[in-house]
Amino acid sequence: MSMSLLPVAVELGVFLSVHGALAEHMRRDRIAGVPRFRLFRFFTILSNLLAAWCCLSSVILRYAAPAVWSSRWFFLLRFSATAAVTMTMITVFVFLGPVAGYKPMLGGPNFFLHFFCPVLTVAALLLSGGGSLSRGDALWGALPAAVYGTVYLYQVVFAPKERGWPDFYHFNIGGRWYLAYPVVVGFSYLLSLGLTVLFALVNP
Repeated sequence: MSMSLLPVAVELGVFLSVHGALAEHMRRDRIAGVPRFRLFRFFTILSNLLAAWCCLSSVILRYAAPAVWSSRWFFLLRFSATAAVTMTMITVFVFLGPVAGYKPMLGGPNFFLHFFCPVLTVAALLLSGGGSLSRGDALWGALPAAVYGTVYLYQVVFAPKERGWPDFYHFNIGGRWYLAYPVVVGFSYLLSLGLTVLFALVNP
């Protein structure tokens, strides 16, 4: 496979794998009687869907609208999506795995959403290039986690109990959301900063 086609194959792999894993989760939820759209409150699902559709858009725009594909805004969108799924993966290995167990975190469709697709998404960005990243651009990478973290904080801590969410990410253990929130947002920024460094090394 030529190097020019490799990013396309990787991006298509992300799109297909994410939607395959999502379909399996929805099938399991249907059997268990879980409400159909409850999945879409998880950052794992949202970040992977963002990455999947950015990858599919990249495949299409690369050939159908090269000027859009190479535009600054689309490159930063791809970077933000990559940072979001990387945040998902690192959170699983560093925090959720030790708390909830690695077997459920990496078993079945979660293997694709928590590891396989995030790794492919990072590879797709590194292989396809399409722009440059500065340290200031790390703010764009941290944006998805910051926005989701704000919504999650409201739903878990401040929303009326009958309409709020359970603390499925263990964000408010011991009522310490005021520590967890800045740690999550700050960590997402540092992670995005690391991605800018990695991108510069691979695409000098």
